[in-house]
Amino acid sequence: MNVDAAANFKDKILGIGAVVRNHKGEVITVFSRSVQGCFRSDEMEAKVLFHSLNWAAQHHLSIAIVETDALRISSALNTFHRDLSCFNDLIDDVRCLLPSFSEVTVTHARRQVNKTAHGLAKCALKADENVSWIGENSLSYFFYYCK
Repeated sequence: MNVDAAANFKDKILGIGAVVRNHKGEVITVFSRSVQGCFRSDEMEAKVLFHSLNWAAQHHLSIAIVETDALRISSALNTFHRDLSCFNDLIDDVRCLLPSFSEVTVTHARRQVNKTAHGLAKCALKADENVSWIGENSLSYFFYYCK
């Protein structure tokens, strides 16, 4: 699963995008939603990961690898160092969701790899509702919807 965020700072909206691929790299499902609020960059990325994993758990999706272009998020999830910031509370929320998936790994990916997830997050900024498609052609349906 690749996840990413987009923001509309004027209207204080966070766009969330996630794309799930199978072991062949084929898109099997996409997810997009918006969340009200204005957040710092790390907080946005942590919220995206939380909402995406929560959605995947509710739909009983099998997730083995989560890729984010937010290095601080992947680093925080792969270490056990704690601080008392708001950011750490978000990381703890994400950690609570990870056991929903057997042997899931959160890794850092270059921004170029996350282009599709970012496109989904940008679409969420314009949508009035949460949107997801599961199955063949889900990505095509989603981007048609976003036009």
